[in-house]
Amino acid sequence: MALALGAHVLGADIFALNELIATWKPLITLSYEPNPYKALLSGHASQGLSSLAIELELLFFLGLAIAMGWLCEKVARVSPITARADPLRFGWLLPIVQKVEAGGHVAVGYVRTTSGHDGAWIAYEGSVRRLTLDEDDGVRMVVLEQVELFEVPELGAD
Repeated sequence: MALALGAHVLGADIFALNELIATWKPLITLSYEPNPYKALLSGHASQGLSSLAIELELLFFLGLAIAMGWLCEKVARVSPITARADPLRFGWLLPIVQKVEAGGHVAVGYVRTTSGHDGAWIAYEGSVRRLTLDEDDGVRMVVLEQVELFEVPELGAD
């Protein structure tokens, strides 16, 4: 929520700078007030808005959202944040994740299903593409790629 508020403060700053430049050296004259923040705070929309003006306002907000998403993505990857967040996100998998992200390592997963065939369990082996943990650090979901099927004999079977 703080980041959304920050984005809107930045957006208001852009319009304030535009207004400052326009008072110093007007480039074009518009038939409406282009600042959506003024319209929101005053409680009434500008008169004479064209479809292009509405489209430009929406494009502004879309661009603002994209810029904040990009900024948040960059900030989330900064070392002080990842040093605190990664142990919470990956739990006991953190050493494996760090080796894979560093390159040169591949995580291989083995999944035994509850399906059986001729006295054996059906299982899969493959490179781990995605893995999620539950709140108890147990594997909740695993996505494998380059998968091979094999059978695991049941214990006690001949």
